[in-house]
Amino acid sequence: YEFIQGTLILELEEKGKSGNSNVYKDTLRALKSYKGNIAKLQLEDIDYNFLIGFEHFLIKRNCGYGGISVYMRTLRAIINAGINRGYLHKDSYPFTTTQGKTAKYDISKLKSAYNPRGLAIAEMVKIKNFDSDLNSHLRKAHFYFLFSYYCYGMNFTDMAFLEWTKIKAKRIEYNRKKTGKEFSILITEPIQKLLDYFRSLKQVNTKYIFPILNDDIYKTPR
Repeated sequence: YEFIQGTLILELEEKGKSGNSNVYKDTLRALKSYKGNIAKLQLEDIDYNFLIGFEHFLIKRNCGYGGISVYMRTLRAIINAGINRGYLHKDSYPFTTTQGKTAKYDISKLKSAYNPRGLAIAEMVKIKNFDSDLNSHLRKAHFYFLFSYYCYGMNFTDMAFLEWTKIKAKRIEYNRKKTGKEFSILITEPIQKLLDYFRSLKQVNTKYIFPILNDDIYKTPR
């Protein structure tokens, strides 16, 4: 418990990864509901039987397989960190591996019933042609969606942090917040029109393209 709370979560918060730290905290809360007092929980306690019991506990609480998968993948990351730092022997690894022959917990069996599907072309045309002049309260949301679409599905967080300095030689150059991967997107005519609109809204004291973040308020990731 102390390794998770006092080391891993603290490190994530110091790195500004508040989203990941919240996932770890949620996992600890779920473990507390499962076992009660977890102050003395050790890494070696998280074995195959522990994980099977945890899964059944979550199912009884109407947790979907998608949610259970998040908890289990978080526990797997914790176990991996413990092994890498010498707190747990690799033979105690409770999850399946390609080399494993003994009974281990298999996260891949947790299939979510969620079945995403893309918009039909006709539906996308309707969104493009939506008249936001007649629905001004929806204009920004409409333009955010279109910008993401024209930029190959740019993540909303990346849009929020996108700065004017990232526009270079008719391209948008940025690194994805989550993975650090570099992207270079050609500024097409539809993208340029959207940029022109938001430039007309630009306030003097902001570096961001979109009026989502305010430096006077959002000074830290949390």
